[in-house]
Amino acid sequence: MKEPSYLYYKTAPDLLVKSHFPQMVEDTFLEKNMSREEFSNLPLIIHPELKIANVIEPIDGIISSFIDGGEVSFRITGVVPKSIFYSFGKDKNQVEFSTDNDEILFKVPLELGSKWLLIYYDDQPALGYKID
Repeated sequence: MKEPSYLYYKTAPDLLVKSHFPQMVEDTFLEKNMSREEFSNLPLIIHPELKIANVIEPIDGIISSFIDGGEVSFRITGVVPKSIFYSFGKDKNQVEFSTDNDEILFKVPLELGSKWLLIYYDDQPALGYKID
């Protein structure tokens, strides 16, 4: 018989909800509950230190390919990496970023026909978005 895993037993609710949504909304134990639909529309938050509250823009996990100017603007708080890269599933491209107080600001040019966008902090996956 397999031993039970207690990996998530003492995980803070705002970290656990990055990747797990309970059957009953109130079991998220968040200050502000979110619906299953709201959860499914969030970006995939991969970086262990990032939380949902750290992603200011874009908060929707589905990015329209018809964005004005063809660039996606990002505003993120919490973790300041040494480098930021992005990928549409192939090569990684480095992007210049700036900081304003506790916010990281950068833009990613969209690639025609892409379905996914991954953001990397210091060469490690941090955020994932679907492109529609």
